[in-house]
Amino acid sequence: MSRYHDNFLNAGFSSFDLVAQMTGEDLLRIGVTLAGHQKKILGSIQDMRLQMNQTLPVQSPIMELHERADSSGVQSGRQPCGSSLWE
Repeated sequence: MSRYHDNFLNAGFSSFDLVAQMTGEDLLRIGVTLAGHQKKILGSIQDMRLQMNQTLPVQSPIMELHERADSSGVQSGRQPCGSSLWE
């Protein structure tokens, strides 16, 4: 479906969040007129919505280190905010 890449971009659908909100009417408006292509793209959009709803919030690597240290029973040696872990 790469043939529609420019259609999406020219219509302003340049992020996953925007594409995830697309409807069949949007596809027609940007030039996806073949029913089979519309069905395939809408199915992919639905899959993308499901995946976006199932993803967990991303944690910072520093917080992951603290959580690993806490769960292993090892003292994490946390320093006050503003202190560098890399010094």
